[in-house]
Amino acid sequence: MVTKDCVCFQGESKHWEVEFEAAIRSESSESTGYTIRYIGDGEPPEEISYQVGSSSGNETLQNEVLKSSGSYCSGCSITVEDQEIDAKIEWDEETENITLKNE
Repeated sequence: MVTKDCVCFQGESKHWEVEFEAAIRSESSESTGYTIRYIGDGEPPEEISYQVGSSSGNETLQNEVLKSSGSYCSGCSITVEDQEIDAKIEWDEETENITLKNE
């Protein structure tokens, strides 16, 4: 399948940088992926709980980074350039909310 367009979003907080990418396949299908990177001072946490858009989970960081190929949907509402995507990261009894905007 050929990608028609790619929409990229980015945001950061005191401790985290989040990038989200949506590869638009058609008017009703896309594949998404995201990267969560620890940018804070000190040692990164071993594990985080996160939500990026509609994806969420509990994962272990690899070299201060969590990278996900995300998901593919068909017959779905696709990501548009002017929307904002909310991200939430929880670790070691701390929480940060990040709004991702189109780059």
